[in-house]
Amino acid sequence: MQRLLTEILEEGTVAGEFDPLPAEATARLTLSVVGSQRIPLVSGEIDLDETHALVTRFVLRALGVAPETVDTILPKPTRTVTHGASA
Repeated sequence: MQRLLTEILEEGTVAGEFDPLPAEATARLTLSVVGSQRIPLVSGEIDLDETHALVTRFVLRALGVAPETVDTILPKPTRTVTHGASA
């Protein structure tokens, strides 16, 4: 999966869609972000749609995609999700 993601990142950079970043390291970081949401998702702290939107928005912005472009792909967040906060 990391190899495929690295290729996607390289192609996106060449196309001018992403900021120029080291593709292999960026792929590892992206997979770490995805993995970090397993426990909140499984525990019910966040649902699948919220997880998808949170991770996708974060990663696209980290890659340098303009907020206006991200907003055309994903709905704007309707609430702030805070993990590990005590009520």
